[in-house]
Order: sequence, then structure tokens, then C-alpha cells
Amino acid sequence: MPETVQRMLANFGIKTELTPPGYVVDLLSKEVAVEVTCIKGKVDAQTKKINQLSRFIETERTNQKVIFIANTYKELPIIERNGKEHLTQTMNEYLKAVNVCLMTTLTLYRLWLK
Repeated sequence: MPETVQRMLANFGIKTELTPPGYVVDLLSKEVAVEVTCIKGKVDAQTKKINQLSRFIETERTNQKVIFIANTYKELPIIERNGKEHLTQTMNEYLKAVNVCLMTTLTLYRLWLK
């Protein structure tokens, strides 16, 4: 999934490099850091990638914009994902506080189609 996101972001002029396996984010450049996740439900405090993202923010982040791209409700057909809550209120507040942009893969795809 990170490779697909990387290609889509490149079409917007956002160039990134894939990071080595186990690194705290999936895509990185001097301007942006991107973490990609696929989950069965919505993003909440139990989402493992949130911990990785927090480690990046605390220990690695310089001046990068941070984007968290989540393929939420991955087992549902796309049409059934409309209207779903993609993150909890607590996660929304946390991501705002640490200046992280959350985007679903569906939103990214729709933007890319335009």
C-alpha cells in the first residue's frame, strides 16, 4: 500500500522515498512524512500505527508536514464506507494537537481521480 500512496502523491508533486522496513513512517522527504495503515474499523487509540506516528513526531520529526493515510473499514466495499466515522473524537483531537493531517485512502483516491 505505501508504494501506491507514494505514486499517487507523486502525481500531486509530493515526492517521497520509501523508508526501510521497521522505520516509524512509510514515506519520507525533507518536506513530508507519511504513515499508511489498513484497518478493519476506524482509527482509535488502539491503532498500532498511531504509536509509530507518535514516536516519529517525538524523536524524528524536523520540519516535515505529517500525513496519516488510513484505509479504514478495509473489509467493506467502498460504497459501504460512505458516512462511516473514520476516527474517534479522541484521535481527532490528538492528531490536531500534534499537527497531523489524516486522510482516508478513499479520499486520496477521489482527489487523484480529479
